[in-house]
Amino acid sequence: NPLKIVIEQGTLPQNVNFAIRGSLAQIFLEANGVAFQVRQPAVALSASEVAEATSSMVIPVECIQ
Repeated sequence: NPLKIVIEQGTLPQNVNFAIRGSLAQIFLEANGVAFQVRQPAVALSASEVAEATSSMVIPVECIQ
């Protein structure tokens, strides 16, 4: 709730996105015994196709001060 944040903290919340290199993700997954597959797409995907294909892979993270 942006209004609640403004009232409580005096600032508007911003969209914050984090990304890491695929190679670092691979190292992390291997170190933690998580099975994964590395594939190259057969064809280039549009931004909307990527968004649709990955929407179930996005996890919201909330940081509270």
